[in-house]
Formats: sequence, C-alpha cells, structure tokens
Amino acid sequence: MDSQFIGIEAEEARRFCQLLALSGLVSPDDLASLLRQYCHVNPEPSSQSASSLSCFLISRGVITAWQAEKLRDGRYKGFFVDNYLVLERVAIYKKHTRFAALDTTTNRRVLLAMRPPDFRAGHRKPEYHVLDEPCPDSKYPGDADQQDEGNNE
Repeated sequence: MDSQFIGIEAEEARRFCQLLALSGLVSPDDLASLLRQYCHVNPEPSSQSASSLSCFLISRGVITAWQAEKLRDGRYKGFFVDNYLVLERVAIYKKHTRFAALDTTTNRRVLLAMRPPDFRAGHRKPEYHVLDEPCPDSKYPGDADQQDEGNNE
C-alpha cells in the first residue's frame, strides 16, 4: 500500500496518506496525482507533514478542514452515511449533532441531524435524518454555486 505514496518520506505524512486512502474521500488515481503535485511543491522530507499535506488538499478543495482534522486524529471512518458525504460539524446538541453534508445522488447540500448508534437497542449505524432547514454556508469549494445564491449585495 505504501508504494502508492512514492515521494512522501515523512512518516506522519505517510500515515495521513494511508488514512486518506482508507477513508474513500479520494480515489486512488486522484490521490496519486495530488501527491505528485504536493511532492513537487514540497520535495524535501523536512518540509512534508500531515499538516502541510492537509493544507495543500484543503486549498485544492479535495477535503474540508473538519475532514483533515479527523484524519490527522487517526480517524478514517464516518465520512459517508448512506448517500451523504459529511463535510463538517455544524453544532452539538444534547441528543444529536448537526452536520453539513453533500447528498451524493443530487449533489445538493443538506443538514443532517445524527445520533450515535444505540448499541443496547442493536443499532450498529448512527441514526440520522435530513433537516428541512437551510444548510449553513460551507467552506467546501464544491458548494460555491449554492453559497452565492441569494447574496445580491
């Protein structure tokens, strides 16, 4: 698996690449292309880090800051819930957490309310529902069209 990370020599950055590959946020071909670009900009191992790599990917609209933070924390699961790509956490409430997400079937931003799985009741996946509320503006570049709607100042 590490052979696809040619050029990434810093251990911390290699681990970030492994988690990113496992997460499914980026296809293997796209990841290889992005890593070539990153290594061109950061050829020295001393300049490579998970932080600089995540900033590089965020600046290109590949991942969000929230996703990068989770990957740097060693997490690679939970970015997809059924046909929704979770972009960022919006708010935490007593019984649920709200997330901005992208409906991958319609390419529409939505607001999800999610509860952790209730293992005592036999649930293995988080419970969620799509809220009928506008999704707050996101820093996710794929949302540029929706961010501009209604902002006629």
